[in-house]
Amino acid sequence: MRFLLASYDKNLIRSVVRKSQEFENVLTKGISIFDTLQNTTAKEDVDLLTRELIGVGEFALAQKSGKDTLGTEKAKVTQYS
Repeated sequence: MRFLLASYDKNLIRSVVRKSQEFENVLTKGISIFDTLQNTTAKEDVDLLTRELIGVGEFALAQKSGKDTLGTEKAKVTQYS
Protein backbone atom coordinates (compact mmCIF):
# COMPACT_ATOMS: atom_id res chain seq x y z
CA MET A 1 0.00 0.00 0.00
CA ARG A 2 2.81 2.40 0.80
CA PHE A 3 4.32 1.74 -2.62
CA LEU A 4 1.03 2.64 -4.30
CA LEU A 5 0.66 5.83 -2.26
CA ALA A 6 4.26 6.87 -2.90
CA SER A 7 4.25 6.05 -6.60
CA TYR A 8 0.70 6.76 -7.73
CA ASP A 9 -0.73 9.17 -5.16
CA LYS A 10 -2.11 11.60 -7.74
CA ASN A 11 -3.62 8.77 -9.81
CA LEU A 12 -5.53 6.97 -7.05
CA ILE A 13 -9.25 7.53 -6.65
CA ARG A 14 -10.13 8.45 -3.06
CA SER A 15 -13.90 8.00 -3.40
CA VAL A 16 -15.67 4.71 -2.89
CA VAL A 17 -19.10 3.58 -4.03
CA ARG A 18 -20.68 1.48 -1.33
CA LYS A 19 -22.90 -1.50 -2.03
CA SER A 20 -26.54 -0.41 -2.16
CA GLN A 21 -29.84 -2.08 -2.98
CA GLU A 22 -30.85 1.14 -4.72
CA PHE A 23 -28.65 0.36 -7.73
CA GLU A 24 -30.61 -2.84 -8.42
CA ASN A 25 -33.92 -1.09 -7.76
CA VAL A 26 -33.35 1.70 -10.29
CA LEU A 27 -32.02 -0.73 -12.91
CA THR A 28 -35.20 -2.77 -12.55
CA LYS A 29 -37.35 0.37 -12.87
CA GLY A 30 -35.26 1.71 -15.77
CA ILE A 31 -34.54 5.03 -14.09
CA SER A 32 -31.47 6.85 -12.74
CA ILE A 33 -30.57 7.05 -9.05
CA PHE A 34 -30.94 10.81 -9.48
CA ASP A 35 -34.57 10.55 -10.66
CA THR A 36 -35.88 10.37 -7.10
CA LEU A 37 -36.05 13.15 -4.52
CA GLN A 38 -34.87 10.93 -1.65
CA ASN A 39 -31.28 11.43 -0.49
CA THR A 40 -29.46 8.10 -0.42
CA THR A 41 -25.95 6.80 0.10
CA ALA A 42 -25.91 5.62 -3.52
CA LYS A 43 -26.56 9.16 -4.77
CA GLU A 44 -23.96 10.60 -2.43
CA ASP A 45 -21.32 8.05 -3.44
CA VAL A 46 -21.84 8.48 -7.19
CA ASP A 47 -21.91 12.26 -6.82
CA LEU A 48 -18.61 12.30 -4.88
CA LEU A 49 -16.96 9.95 -7.36
CA THR A 50 -18.10 12.09 -10.29
CA ARG A 51 -16.87 15.26 -8.62
CA GLU A 52 -13.50 13.67 -7.96
CA LEU A 53 -13.15 12.40 -11.53
CA ILE A 54 -13.98 15.74 -13.15
CA GLY A 55 -12.12 17.75 -10.52
CA VAL A 56 -14.78 19.97 -9.01
CA GLY A 57 -15.72 20.75 -5.45
CA GLU A 58 -13.71 19.75 -2.41
CA PHE A 59 -11.58 17.29 -4.40
CA ALA A 60 -10.28 19.98 -6.74
CA LEU A 61 -9.53 22.29 -3.83
CA ALA A 62 -7.76 19.51 -1.94
CA GLN A 63 -5.59 18.66 -4.96
CA LYS A 64 -4.51 22.30 -5.37
CA SER A 65 -3.86 22.88 -1.67
CA GLY A 66 -1.97 19.63 -1.02
CA LYS A 67 -4.59 18.48 1.48
CA ASP A 68 -6.74 15.38 1.47
CA THR A 69 -10.52 15.51 1.02
CA LEU A 70 -11.04 16.01 4.76
CA GLY A 71 -8.93 19.17 4.69
CA THR A 72 -5.99 17.71 6.59
CA GLU A 73 -2.43 17.72 5.36
CA LYS A 74 -1.53 14.72 3.24
CA ALA A 75 0.81 12.35 5.01
CA LYS A 76 4.26 12.03 3.55
CA VAL A 77 4.89 8.43 2.58
CA THR A 78 8.42 7.17 2.84
CA GLN A 79 9.41 4.60 0.27
CA TYR A 80 11.51 1.76 1.57
CA SER A 81 13.67 -0.33 -0.73
